[in-house]
Formats: sequence, C-alpha cells, structure tokens
Amino acid sequence: MKLIRYFSLAVLAATVFVLFTACPTTKGNENDINQILVDGFRLQPDGSGGLIIIGYTGHGSAVVIPNQINESPITAIGERAFMGRNLTSVTIPDSVTFIGGRDLYKA
Repeated sequence: MKLIRYFSLAVLAATVFVLFTACPTTKGNENDINQILVDGFRLQPDGSGGLIIIGYTGHGSAVVIPNQINESPITAIGERAFMGRNLTSVTIPDSVTFIGGRDLYKA
C-alpha cells in the first residue's frame, strides 16, 4: 500500500513539474543565451517555432506588437514584460494566445 502511495506522489510531482515548466510565463533572465532583442522587444523562443515577449526596452508610450518577428509568430507575452514602462496603449495581435500575470501591471 505504501508503495502505491509513493508512486502516486511521484507521478503527481512529475505532472506538476511538467505543467509549470511548459508554461510560457517566464520573466526571462538577462543572461539567457536564447534571448534576442529586436525593435525594443526582448524575445525568447517558445519551443514550438514562436516567440515570447519577455521584456520591452523600446521608447514611446504606445506599443504595437507585430504578428511576427523574423518570420516567427509572437505567441505569448511573458510575465511582467511591460511592467514599469509608463505605457498609454499596447496593441496585441491575434497571434498572441497567452498573456502572463501582472504583464501590464504599472505599465
């Protein structure tokens, strides 16, 4: 009986790990070699051919996110990507299917 309980806990832990590591809510790490910077957008591959916006360093208060950059679709906006940028508007394309938590907080 204990063996079944431990096995069940191990399966649950593995499932939770997979769910959280596959989620595109990454804030990004400044030292991540997979990041690229294009037109003020800090980007990271999403693992399926698309890109995640993980930061913004551009100027201006009205941001227009393109459908794609370098022929890769923008699929997600990572957690806190625009935080603290003093923006008045952000135009998000239909290609974006996920927006991270607190993404526009104090934007």
